[in-house]
Amino acid sequence: MNNKKLEVPELKFNAIFKSSSLSERTSMDRKFYNKKYFVTDFPHSEFFDRAFINTLIAKNKIPRGAKILDLGCGTGWYSHFMIDAGMNVTGLDFSPVGISKAKKLYGENANWIVGDVFNMPFKRGQEFDVIFCCDFSPFTLVDDVSQVSMLVQKIVEHLKKNGLFIFVWSSKLTGKREDDSVIIEFTTQQIKEIFSAYGEIVGDVFTTHKQLFPILGIYALNNFITILTSAAVKIHHRNVRLICAVKKHLSP
Repeated sequence: MNNKKLEVPELKFNAIFKSSSLSERTSMDRKFYNKKYFVTDFPHSEFFDRAFINTLIAKNKIPRGAKILDLGCGTGWYSHFMIDAGMNVTGLDFSPVGISKAKKLYGENANWIVGDVFNMPFKRGQEFDVIFCCDFSPFTLVDDVSQVSMLVQKIVEHLKKNGLFIFVWSSKLTGKREDDSVIIEFTTQQIKEIFSAYGEIVGDVFTTHKQLFPILGIYALNNFITILTSAAVKIHHRNVRLICAVKKHLSP
């Protein structure tokens, strides 16, 4: 079978998208991911991605058995590395097709849930030690920082006191959308400004490349690597991996 024939067109920042409400954009996004996961998935690397997850666990000293919510888990790719590391994982995604694939691939090793960040399907008081959020598409559906803050508020409501929110984003660090893409190329400064209202940023907002994790481990996340990769992206104009860990404030 020729996979090229099965490629699903990405959402575009066109006139229809611009004039749509947040709920309408969310509906379009859900349809895209259902189609995407039905025919294919995003490219992954077992070698680099396992090292990436293990590094985040080590860097943030997350203990075995911690309750982790993988928000926007898709087909469960990152979730399964967390499971292998001994975590108690809940994988949440708004795509029924993605969750169905996660169940088939990884069985009952995680609690797989079809759900929406705007209406979290958890009982009052149900909270997590860690919420992991990697390239979470609702962050592309907003038009301004106030809407991003609204999303973050809904997310951290389900963190325990002193719980950790780990945000990961692929970005060219321009601070805006480019061409007709819906992706917002967040900068480290934008992320600092948004997330500092909800807790203590652990260390700093870092940029790095996933290829560095198997080589450098936790040292792939430091200010020196951030300076190098942030400078390099201006030259080669390729995405870096932007990572921010936020410890939730004791008081809301």
